[in-house]
Amino acid sequence: LSAWLLHARRGKGSSTEVFFFTHESGLVRAFCSQGRRSHMRATLQPFTPLWLTLKTKHYGVYADKVEVKAPAKLLAGEQMFAGLYLNELLYRMLKPEAAEPRLYALYEYSIDGLLSVKTPEALQQLLRRFEFKLIDFLGYGVSFTRESEHSTPILPHQSYEFNPNAGFTISDEGLQGTDILAIAAGKLDTKSALKTAKYIMRIAIDNILEGAEIYTRVLYQTQLKGRTNA
Repeated sequence: LSAWLLHARRGKGSSTEVFFFTHESGLVRAFCSQGRRSHMRATLQPFTPLWLTLKTKHYGVYADKVEVKAPAKLLAGEQMFAGLYLNELLYRMLKPEAAEPRLYALYEYSIDGLLSVKTPEALQQLLRRFEFKLIDFLGYGVSFTRESEHSTPILPHQSYEFNPNAGFTISDEGLQGTDILAIAAGKLDTKSALKTAKYIMRIAIDNILEGAEIYTRVLYQTQLKGRTNA
């Protein structure tokens, strides 16, 4: 299988529990009996394209062979945190062993994109586009061109409220139709549209995860706080 490591944690005994995102089988949860050995720890790194061979035993799925397929994508700083965030979304939101070749291609495109972003705005745009497409792939998408109650078109100068289970409803105040329509068109080049997209995606993802904490968010905020205090 062609694979990327999304997450690894200590398993039973000397094994490591690993979550791979594969082209052929989607999300795969497996155990690696040599996961704590130095050569395997060096291989089991995020952002490294892998070849993966699995074996199914009566007590679970095991990574029989794991080999590096191509050089690692050397993400650092904010790009690294962004990549870890994408990884966490995938291993917590995908259903096991459901092939998603289009999503796999989107993930690879996004990881490559993180290597080339030059500004905080470009980084945020990349993350928001990934989130929108991920939610659509998973069947949680809503219309960004029509309001939910009467299916009338979203109007540029009207305000709306967002419900992650239904979509947008007319409101006296709230999100501006101009920004909603810009998001629908994939135009996140204004501060207002980008801020609105971040707000909508946070509500939508928190709803899917039923309010569970996203650890990379917490880690990133801790890092920011540490820099401020320093």
